[in-house]
Amino acid sequence: MQNTAYQETALIIDLKLGLPEAVEIWYRKYTPIIQKFISLKIDNKKDVEEISRETFLNSLRDLPLFQGKSSLKTWMLRIAAHEVADYYRRRYAKKFVHSIPLSNFLFHEDPKNMHDTSEYVVEVLKRMKIEYKQLIILKYVENLSVKEIATRIHKSIKSVESDLFRARKEFRVLYQTVSSEVV
Repeated sequence: MQNTAYQETALIIDLKLGLPEAVEIWYRKYTPIIQKFISLKIDNKKDVEEISRETFLNSLRDLPLFQGKSSLKTWMLRIAAHEVADYYRRRYAKKFVHSIPLSNFLFHEDPKNMHDTSEYVVEVLKRMKIEYKQLIILKYVENLSVKEIATRIHKSIKSVESDLFRARKEFRVLYQTVSSEVV
């Protein structure tokens, strides 16, 4: 057990020094572990490989911050868990974008990077008035009818229709703001 800890400590030191053979050993040792962990959460093999690569890149980038309070494996699995969460956030945002009738508005220019669009949508939702955000999610994510929404939030159908109109309008305005802030 002590030998393993020593080997890991030596590997971490060599990685921090940027030794290519240490990177190769590290990659070979941890790739099966990381990919197995990710594949328990994601079915698509290409996505598993991509998230695994991102995990290794982020681990290497953040290695100077590694304090050894856990094993290298545990630390890397936490990074992989964050990458998986990011994957599902992007996926959710893409699904959301395609499910709303605003998609024609969002894609008046052919988006080259769907990831950016997903991030814009997440940012727009953060900035929206809470009641409008709730309506957008109920309508376009949960696919509830206006009548079902009215029943759930204890409002009249006409009131929900008016609020949905305002919510879509706010979404469009905020989307334009967010996308222009990046440019």
